[in-house]
Amino acid sequence: MTTEISWIDHYYHSAKGRLFAELFRAQILEHLQPPQHILTIGFGYPYICLPSAQSCPVLVPSEMGAIAWPDVSGIMSATIESDSWPLVNDSVGQIVISHGLEFTYDPEACLSEANRVLEGSGKLLLIVPNRRSLWVRRDDSPLGHGRPFSRLQLTKLVTNAGFEVTCVKRLLFLPPVGLNLPYRLARLFDKFGQILWSMFGGVLVVEATKLVYASPKKVQHRPIPALSSWIGASAIEPHPTATNHTSKHVSHHR
Repeated sequence: MTTEISWIDHYYHSAKGRLFAELFRAQILEHLQPPQHILTIGFGYPYICLPSAQSCPVLVPSEMGAIAWPDVSGIMSATIESDSWPLVNDSVGQIVISHGLEFTYDPEACLSEANRVLEGSGKLLLIVPNRRSLWVRRDDSPLGHGRPFSRLQLTKLVTNAGFEVTCVKRLLFLPPVGLNLPYRLARLFDKFGQILWSMFGGVLVVEATKLVYASPKKVQHRPIPALSSWIGASAIEPHPTATNHTSKHVSHHR
């Protein structure tokens, strides 16, 4: 199951990877509040889902390794245990998970942690490979790695973690071989596929909000101090019963 995040990063810097991302990135951004308006964190490899001019702290599950993401405005990444996030309860307004959940050993525990750190009515945006698509049968793109999900599986996981699903959609209707086409033709083919084979979109996108009354049991964890410059002191105060995290990778560029 393990896929190095550096390989995913390399893919998105290739010509095919850039076309791949452009086919659905704009539709994902429609579901996000601008990071400058709400405290946002990413999980996995969320860079393709974030506005290019904005940056936010990113948590990378240890199953995927570590990566430093350079940016002129500065950005921070930390390698963590996917079932034990180094943030205190109710400290984040929005979480974007992309190329992350499918690589975790325990997706339920991962989503429970996302629920724990989200503030009341906070938003979760989750992007995973669609089990029905042709993309998961090829290993030359990130969608062919990790665990794909069906719509039913994903909505059940999210609901059981204490979220209310507000939107589910499929994106990326271009077959894998279509990445060899010019951009305009690929875009046209993608729109054509949305009409004829909408069930087979390459990615599933779930938007959900935290249900405060249905939240899982709260457990505090010791945050990574280096994240304080991004998420504020209130989110990094250690709890007396917190556990230590020994796996971390932090990069801050100015």
